[in-house]
Amino acid sequence: MKDFVVAIDLGTSCTAFSWKSIVDPAGPSIGVPDMKPNEDIIGKSPTTLLIAGSTGSDKMFRPTGAEAYGREAQHRYANGDIPHGAQLFKRFKMIYDDLVDAVTKSTSRKAEMMLMDIFVIALEYIKSVALMGMTLTHAVSAEDVTWVLTVPVCCSEPAKHFMREAATKAGFIKGGNDDEGLVLCMEPIAACLALGNRLQWRMRDKYLVIDCGGGTVDISAFEVISSAPPSLEQLGEASGGPWGSTNVDRLFEAYLKDFVLSVAQEAGERSLESFFASSASYRINQAWERAKIGLRSVDHDCRIDLSELSREPLEVTTEEMDEGRRLKNRGGTEFVGGHGTFDLVLRPALLRKFFKEQCKNISGAVSEQLERPHLQGLSAVVMVGGFSGSMHVQEAVRACVARKYPDGSVEVSIPKSPDLAIVEGAAHFVSAPPASGAVGPGGQQLPAAPRFAAVTSANSYGIVVSETGGGVVPAFFDPFFLKGQGYEMNHMVTKNYTIQSDIPFTLSVSSCASPHVHPGCNRLTDIGGLKSLQSQEFSVPPPPPVAEVGCCGMMKPKARTELNKIEITVEFSLIGIELHVRVRSNTGQVMLQQAVPFLRHEGAPPAYGSL
Repeated sequence: MKDFVVAIDLGTSCTAFSWKSIVDPAGPSIGVPDMKPNEDIIGKSPTTLLIAGSTGSDKMFRPTGAEAYGREAQHRYANGDIPHGAQLFKRFKMIYDDLVDAVTKSTSRKAEMMLMDIFVIALEYIKSVALMGMTLTHAVSAEDVTWVLTVPVCCSEPAKHFMREAATKAGFIKGGNDDEGLVLCMEPIAACLALGNRLQWRMRDKYLVIDCGGGTVDISAFEVISSAPPSLEQLGEASGGPWGSTNVDRLFEAYLKDFVLSVAQEAGERSLESFFASSASYRINQAWERAKIGLRSVDHDCRIDLSELSREPLEVTTEEMDEGRRLKNRGGTEFVGGHGTFDLVLRPALLRKFFKEQCKNISGAVSEQLERPHLQGLSAVVMVGGFSGSMHVQEAVRACVARKYPDGSVEVSIPKSPDLAIVEGAAHFVSAPPASGAVGPGGQQLPAAPRFAAVTSANSYGIVVSETGGGVVPAFFDPFFLKGQGYEMNHMVTKNYTIQSDIPFTLSVSSCASPHVHPGCNRLTDIGGLKSLQSQEFSVPPPPPVAEVGCCGMMKPKARTELNKIEITVEFSLIGIELHVRVRSNTGQVMLQQAVPFLRHEGAPPAYGSL
């Protein structure tokens, strides 16, 4: 048996990998191909490759090597920071089940490349980044690793052969028949393993797994046929379709383009083309990516910062923004708000339009699966994939399950980080321990598995909130994790704070090495000061004044009472051996995301934090 396992989730939209020691029961460390030293990135990398090379007269691209992956590749391409002849390829996995000898076009549509060559270059890049991170704490080579590649449940045998051949060419193993060095793991099985003890893993338990990704939504049913190690057998035919988040993104991008055209009517055609091809447009779409998943309710607004429009080459004014809103609302307020600002506030009615078709398709497929005879006695529904983080998708699935099981006997289980669940669970596929209370094929009771725990906090971590420029010295530190205490995998702490929305404030994510920190508020003078890991100033717009109708039908403002006070939610969660921090406003807007690689694993070498 190899000493380490590295799992790779090369998805249509995004990519991530994980690694762990084969004998370590604790959760794996998570990495992404475009992570840089001392840089904290939350979320997977876009499946995008910037490849150097040249294009022949036949339009076939002849690669010489990868220049960049993910966000870095997109930024460099958008800013023109690329070698002569280089091409950008993205979302290339979407077609790999069609023909293993297929070609795919570059983003510019000016070049074509053999799909096998793209996969080999992508896997080589991910392999090198993973090994680089692992060698920070271990002497590791590719031969010391069991490589796990995740594949969708609908993956055909030719496509599996394609993946194994690409991995062999990328240097993962020396021969295509090395079953110890290279393992393919079905994504639904990895999804169930990621939930650990949240699933019972009893013999003959049935799970319906809904994998909501960027390109597709895959729905499949499984039955537990072994608890030691956990093993699943597929029940019936899988279903699904091209209903992933990219379809919602396209609707937003089309809406955004139409909105920009309406507010930048004075800009010339070249200025508009320059903007839509720039990193500014990319940043707006990234803000949308975060915001659509950050909503805590389908009834909340979604706020997108469009201040990029005020700069060159468009130089849009707030007056032009207001006129654009008026046109999009057709005289009402149903779809978009943000008067007098550069914020584009998407109302729930508009968001429902974006999500409607995909949720309808997902609901229909889930309902059809729930009616199949082999799913009678269903134990749980598992939702994974980045699109599962959407409250609209969650609401659609929960409604289907509630209609079928109105007594609440079947729970919908969603991991804390659904976009990372598959790559996290796949790392346990090779050495998956038996679940607590597991029963073997002969009915014998098996020993309980080690719990996903043993992660000890090296310091205390928490926040300090203070007014900006108000002369208020932060007097208290509120810890979420305490130094020296052990925490289970996926442990999460959430706290709410009430702030003045019309006063800018600074939120500081801080650590403290003092052993005297206690739960609750700590005076800074008692604990000897803090180290700020991330400090950011926020200015949250106050909510609009509530208006009521007067006797003549005129709108008259209602006096403000507590409207200038809003609530923010701070979430600290343990993912792998990293501490992740997320701050949301009461509308669900994600105001801050931070990964803190400052936790250590008890009895193990120093934790892998970031590449």
